[in-house]
Amino acid sequence: VEDAVVRRAVLPDRAGPVEREHDGQVLERDLLEHLVVAALEECRVNSDDGSHARLGEARGHRDGVLLADADVVEAIGIHLGIPVEDHHDYILEKGNLEFNGASTLVLNWDCQDDRNPGLTPAEHESILMEAFGLTRIIWAYGHDPEEGTTGHIDGTARFIDINTIAIADSEWGSETEEPLAAACEAAGLRVVRIPCPGETNYMNWYVGNGFVAAMAFGGDEADAAAKSRLETLFPGRDVYMLDASSLWKAGGGIHCVANDQPYDRPLRRHPTRRVSPR
Repeated sequence: VEDAVVRRAVLPDRAGPVEREHDGQVLERDLLEHLVVAALEECRVNSDDGSHARLGEARGHRDGVLLADADVVEAIGIHLGIPVEDHHDYILEKGNLEFNGASTLVLNWDCQDDRNPGLTPAEHESILMEAFGLTRIIWAYGHDPEEGTTGHIDGTARFIDINTIAIADSEWGSETEEPLAAACEAAGLRVVRIPCPGETNYMNWYVGNGFVAAMAFGGDEADAAAKSRLETLFPGRDVYMLDASSLWKAGGGIHCVANDQPYDRPLRRHPTRRVSPR
């Protein structure tokens, strides 16, 4: 993401406003440097040996996503203290994987077919079920040809809990959203809709410990409605509507550039801090 800026992630044990100008963080410097480069340097992966990792959102199976993939993945695994499995023969992107926390996965067929051309649906499902211990896969179909990810699911559908899935309700994505909603209901899931009027997309949120960070698009009424909807869906969490317009213009969102990790100690709760929609 080139020169994109978002506001600092707000944890419930951190006091202070989140709308101050100096809270803006340059992703390329802070996110990549501190979360990725630091891990690589810790594990002795650097540019001295010619292994230059190029990070970016995949645009299609024709475009490179990572150079020195194995070094990057291994270094991050060591940094986080988690095992690493080698599945280099099958391409997956976090933005196109929506799990319910149990045994169900929702993802977009167009994206997976583009990244792994020539495989049948049955072959995709066999690979995914074995890798993730799944019993059920629900496919979404279709995408906006102007949207560079070929239909990442995190712009269309997000699980709220094991049995509840939120699906966008928009004009631009109705050909994908309506059949997906019907398929999820047929699978026994509770479906809730998230209105996304005009050019907005309120699906690309990030869930953290005690909070939800969601996209704001500058329309007070629509942003406020989205915030209220998310507060209803995530009771007990503070919902922050953040101006991430630079990310959106670059083809991504908050969920696209954030990867949640388990947190192994309790957070101290502070009184709720409200941020007005922007």
